[in-house]
Amino acid sequence: MDLYRKVHKFATVIEYFANGRWTFENDNMKSLRDKLSPDDQIMFPCNIKKIEWADYFWTYIHGLRKHIANEPLENLDEAIKRHKQMRIVHYFILAAYYSVWALLFYYLFKAVGMLVF
Repeated sequence: MDLYRKVHKFATVIEYFANGRWTFENDNMKSLRDKLSPDDQIMFPCNIKKIEWADYFWTYIHGLRKHIANEPLENLDEAIKRHKQMRIVHYFILAAYYSVWALLFYYLFKAVGMLVF
């Protein structure tokens, strides 16, 4: 539950920034990038098109886990396994929930006489 409190607090703090519409102009950065020599472009990579997004987010998630949630990275395999188990339980509960609603409507429509079969 401690992790959920941290996530909720973090979400509350960044809500304004996450839900707002923001427009940023980066013309100065583009012109600076265009003026860099090839050696400087290698030394100072600033082209967002060359970012490996899968690697970026993998590093980002590990950083969140380690520094924000204060959880060790050593039990990552165990956490992934637990997440898969929780996902299966989640879908099972969803199936049960919608089955109950479907049966409820079936018997309700049957009692009212709206079912023709």
